[in-house]
Amino acid sequence: MSYEINGRLVVWAPPGFSRAFKRGKHKGKVYEYILVASQKLKRDLLPDEIVHHRDGNKKNNNPDNLIVLENRCVHATLHLHDCDESILIQTD
Repeated sequence: MSYEINGRLVVWAPPGFSRAFKRGKHKGKVYEYILVASQKLKRDLLPDEIVHHRDGNKKNNNPDNLIVLENRCVHATLHLHDCDESILIQTD
């Protein structure tokens, strides 16, 4: 079963998944876009990595719509300066 938090889909995380919520009512679940990005890379995301939705639609979790960025600073730069994503160093 899945549901939304702040407009983002939440799903059950695989056992041992590093980005799963650790406590509270969401324990053992993860935002779907984080799980999809991890599956695309075939590894867990690093602690500082951020997932960006190319089309700006936080409900579009298609792997081709997701870019894993190095950190929050890079992600903020992309949004603040309306950058062409091709100038960014991506980890995917």
